[in-house]
Amino acid sequence: MEFVVTRQEAMAGELKELMLKGLLTEAEVKQIVTRRTAFESALIRLEPKKGDYLRYIEYLMALEALRRKRMKRLDLSGKGPSKADYCLVEAQFNVFERAVRRFKDDISLWVQFIEHARREKAVVLTGKLTARALQLHPNSIPLYILSAKHQMEAQTPGSARMIFQRGLRLNPQSVELWTEYLKMELAYIETLRKELRRTRDLRKQVVKRAKKKGEDVPAELREVIKEDEGLKEVMDGAIVREVLRSAVEACPHLPLFTALRRLLFNHPTPLRESLLSELQAWLNKRLPHNPQAIKLSALWWIDDNWVEGSDLVDLLHSANSKMMAAVKSEDVASAEMGGLYAQWISQSVRRVNSVPLKEYFTRSLRTLIANLPRSRICSKLLATDLQLCRLRQTQDGATTAKLVARARKYIDLFPSSSEIWISYLEAVKSAEIAEWEALWSEAREKARGNVDELCRIWLWGTPMYDDVQAQDKAYESILKASIQHPCKELHPHVLLQYIDHIYETVPSTSRQNRLQTLFSKYLPSDACYRFCFSKETHADSPSRAIITLLYERWRQIDGEEIEAALRYGAWLLRNGDGRGAKQVLDRTRAILDDEGRAVLDENWVAMMDAPDDEDLDEVEKKGEEDVVHVPPELDVGEDGSDGEGSSASESEDEESEKPVDTSEFISLNCEM
Repeated sequence: MEFVVTRQEAMAGELKELMLKGLLTEAEVKQIVTRRTAFESALIRLEPKKGDYLRYIEYLMALEALRRKRMKRLDLSGKGPSKADYCLVEAQFNVFERAVRRFKDDISLWVQFIEHARREKAVVLTGKLTARALQLHPNSIPLYILSAKHQMEAQTPGSARMIFQRGLRLNPQSVELWTEYLKMELAYIETLRKELRRTRDLRKQVVKRAKKKGEDVPAELREVIKEDEGLKEVMDGAIVREVLRSAVEACPHLPLFTALRRLLFNHPTPLRESLLSELQAWLNKRLPHNPQAIKLSALWWIDDNWVEGSDLVDLLHSANSKMMAAVKSEDVASAEMGGLYAQWISQSVRRVNSVPLKEYFTRSLRTLIANLPRSRICSKLLATDLQLCRLRQTQDGATTAKLVARARKYIDLFPSSSEIWISYLEAVKSAEIAEWEALWSEAREKARGNVDELCRIWLWGTPMYDDVQAQDKAYESILKASIQHPCKELHPHVLLQYIDHIYETVPSTSRQNRLQTLFSKYLPSDACYRFCFSKETHADSPSRAIITLLYERWRQIDGEEIEAALRYGAWLLRNGDGRGAKQVLDRTRAILDDEGRAVLDENWVAMMDAPDDEDLDEVEKKGEEDVVHVPPELDVGEDGSDGEGSSASESEDEESEKPVDTSEFISLNCEM
């Protein structure tokens, strides 16, 4: 506690000066001392938490925001600097310093400290911090970027270049670092061009006056002119081209080309077209047979946010021809390239409004399929062809007979393609074919693919039945079959859909028996219980018996004890059974270790502080982040008032959990 007392004595003079200037009242000073003492006491624990430091810093930031607001209101800004003007910022730096010393390995904490120092325009401190942080974390990309930005802001591009080069020697595969390095060089060229344009005009005026007076041009000016002429290569992009070459040689991967292309497309520079052409040449040379690279090169000059227009038609035609040639090439993987081409065709048809362009893309795909040898045809091409045919069918009302026949032909070529089966079944549905049940059964038996596609196939026929009993029978049938399916994720997904069907069709009085039977016959997962719990608690008339049943079964799954207890306890508490909620938490706490109890308590507190309609998933996401809190004295007023004389409506601990909203005015509560 001696250290805390020392800190109190150090802050006494600062707070006294703030009070003498009329920025704080005596009651507010006492309250601030109390709060800061509590924060300081938390920091001297044997194992202080990172959140303790962040809450303290946020409290000091809120006080500083209040001080600046009151300075402006009282018009004290013109009375000269004093210790009161920087004491709170200095205190923030002090707490940050103690935090980074305590948590040296936490890169995010170093980044926050550096960013805060930059915001406060502490140039010297920022430089020292970046140097210290890089010494501890020489492989941290964000620290190199922050350090280089600091050097650029200090008008020392040479130092920024050295920092980037040092970072790239240690991290040559970093796409982000290469991209930021190139961006820095581009920005440097534009800054240099503006400066040369300004000084060149001044020199022209000096030379013109000298010639008019018959005088010689000063020797110093002639030297400056020669130096400017020596910068011509730099202005033409010599350094940028060298950076491009080094980047491609060190990291010849597709993400690098994608990131650099996006940067050059969006950066306002007269070197844009020449640099893009050079980068495209490097891409074609380094990755000549990579399907993703071929697609990127084909679409190189088409902006990602392109809009339809006459100047775009030629570019689209060129891109289409290049990708069709790549699909036909024996040097390129046919399945991947065909899939990429089919995906692009599908997206383009849906994106353009021009009917001739739609027809051009559709016919290009059809022509490619007809001319490809059997060994190079992939299922993605055929599935996309069927999808586009269905799209055109819905638009012009053409017959579906040819579509069904074509789909059957494609199925015979790729009997396990889930994408072709989906298009086939939809065509069968549109054609109202009587044998749809047999085709559906065949699709479930043969189709293979990802779980989303399989779910579409396995659940496709359930809405085709007219009555609920027939739908229930269909669900039961496919649930039994899905247990044996090679895709182990299929059964839980089908089970979730059946549960959703039960909640839509079965009355609450019969729901419990149905769910019990379902859980005993099949294989419910934690996601299944979570889904049921959410459906039941949000039902019009939730059943406590069902909710208790779900909790008891859910908690028996390994690793789910905490979430089950939290959800069940929160529901009991919301429905007036606080004693029952306490019993649930105590029962769960008894079977957990110390770490599990800490997680349970932390999440319970977060749930209690969350709005009533906030889902636990959102609370858990927030719990993963370092949440900064508002001090209890500070109250946000929409009208910008200080809030003096208002009273605190909540306890100190509860108010300390409120998140700071820096977008609004911050006010201080005078009540103790």
